[in-house]
Amino acid sequence: MTYVNAPRWQGDDYQADFFWLQACIFLSSQNASKIMYEANGEKSFDDIAVYYNNNETDSAGKYVVARHFQVKFHTTPGVFGWASLIEPSFINAEKVSLFERLYNVYKKHRDTGEYFLYLFVTNWSINPNDQLSHLMREEKIDRSTLARKKYKVVRDAWKEKLSIDNEEELYDMLDHFQIHFEGSGYLNTQYLNSQLQLAGLQRTDQTKYVNPYRPLIRNVVCDHRNNTFDKDQLIELCKHEKLWVGAPTVPEPTFKIGIKSFSRRAEKLEEETDATLSLLDYFNGRVINNSTLWNGEVVGRIQQFIENATKDSAKKYELRLDVHASIAFVSGYFLDMKSGLDLRILQSTSEGKSIWRHSETGQKDQTPLLVWDLKNNSSYDSSLENEDIALVVNITHPITADVIQYIASELPTVNRIFCCELEGGARANAIKNGEHASMLAQEIALELKTKRTQKEREGVVHLFFSAPNGFVFFLGRHSKSFGQWVMYEYDFDTNKPAAYQRSISMLAKKGEV
Repeated sequence: MTYVNAPRWQGDDYQADFFWLQACIFLSSQNASKIMYEANGEKSFDDIAVYYNNNETDSAGKYVVARHFQVKFHTTPGVFGWASLIEPSFINAEKVSLFERLYNVYKKHRDTGEYFLYLFVTNWSINPNDQLSHLMREEKIDRSTLARKKYKVVRDAWKEKLSIDNEEELYDMLDHFQIHFEGSGYLNTQYLNSQLQLAGLQRTDQTKYVNPYRPLIRNVVCDHRNNTFDKDQLIELCKHEKLWVGAPTVPEPTFKIGIKSFSRRAEKLEEETDATLSLLDYFNGRVINNSTLWNGEVVGRIQQFIENATKDSAKKYELRLDVHASIAFVSGYFLDMKSGLDLRILQSTSEGKSIWRHSETGQKDQTPLLVWDLKNNSSYDSSLENEDIALVVNITHPITADVIQYIASELPTVNRIFCCELEGGARANAIKNGEHASMLAQEIALELKTKRTQKEREGVVHLFFSAPNGFVFFLGRHSKSFGQWVMYEYDFDTNKPAAYQRSISMLAKKGEV
């Protein structure tokens, strides 16, 4: 039997699920001031809205007044492309397309200087064969890509539909727009439950037919005509319904900082952190667009972002690093042990996310945690004035053989190779927790300080890691004692032996960092 109202019910549940997902982020954010369901004022992007104080920024560093969400649920799987955005039928409308609605709300704030973000939330994905898929960067349509000659047909069609003559106006409108993919609420129950728990709310019972959150928000809006909540009001509502189980799992307030150079699993980073730096524009997948960017714009933006985001020494900071190892390391370099900041890392593990903190006590005895193996480089040029060394850290994967092959062909200045691994060899989850990672980083720093010769201390440390970013960050915090250093990234796209590429470096003579 087919129920004619089933698609509407499913759409309502999808919107309610997405509201509670945003509510969880809202409750844990220091910058959010209110959340709205069936929001007023921004017609067509009014399903959900979150407003902020003066400290919320997007990935480009712009201060955001609010995020308005338009939620569209499709009962059947499907894909869409650039033309769908100007077709009314795509959003089940008769006359006005999604982009026309976007243009109308964009014009309201165009001349005020206020920056609003408008997010289209859908369970459909972008057709990988459509030009729109090539225009997307993170969740936004990239203006520099759209400006290329090959996308003139797309630009012209959008401008014609919106009656826009000025191309810059089109680009500016698109700067306020994001496309956010969120699978069916039924498929994401586990993820939503994890967010509810982190926010201090009761998990839903997946064995029951009734999800209490879905009718709750609709009934409150319909019966009490209240669609706007600050944090205290939302918590009181959940307490009344016996859905509040206590404070979030991280009891002390933290200022959440995020940096990403990967998009996979970091799509929601801006929503889950208080300050975010996106470096995706500098990379094509894992590969940097130009090698000169490492020590240029990439390092410069990281340093500026960290300095601006960590100005308040009284705050407790939580870092999420969805980045290359080189970026995790240099982030630690800029947040060294003398910074005096209370820092912790949100580290992903096979068992979920875990908070890693730097050990305050250090090792209680001098028993080494690592197994060390010192090797000589057969291709070393002994006529050179200084002697370089290489540090090879095998934590999650064994990389020594690959690194030795690379050094033999590419680094004749390296005399000795310091290889280390944990007892039992490289393996997933070899590092137990943050204190374990911190102690390992301290041991490596001490080893480099005490075991290098005078000539080696005047040379360069070449760094090769296979390790969790939390550990790499901790080691980076000690790196000012290393002297000169160079980081290397493995080229996963080729997956060839010894496929390393030089990345970020700190060379005193060249002043690269």
